[in-house]
Amino acid sequence: MLAALMVLVATAQWRPEERVLVSDFSYIDAVAASPWTVFAATRHGLLIYDRVARAWKPPVTTLDGYPTARVRSAVADQTGNAVWLGVGGLDGWVRYDVDARL
Repeated sequence: MLAALMVLVATAQWRPEERVLVSDFSYIDAVAASPWTVFAATRHGLLIYDRVARAWKPPVTTLDGYPTARVRSAVADQTGNAVWLGVGGLDGWVRYDVDARL
């Protein structure tokens, strides 16, 4: 109980950019690719591989707006550096733009 209280107090002092959500990204539900980027949608976040820089970007998690509903499909947006994530249900499709995150 005391440890949980200490964690709550400590997290209240952190700024959003200092927080990290540790998740399991080993189960991939959908993949989409554009000439510039490869997107891998997992149950806990979006993995982004920059094909030009040949490097992984930090994962997108629920802290960044990743949908809480399970992503069933992904389609790369060929007009920009973005991906459409199909979550079904009332949410339908969610668009994530890599350039808007910068």
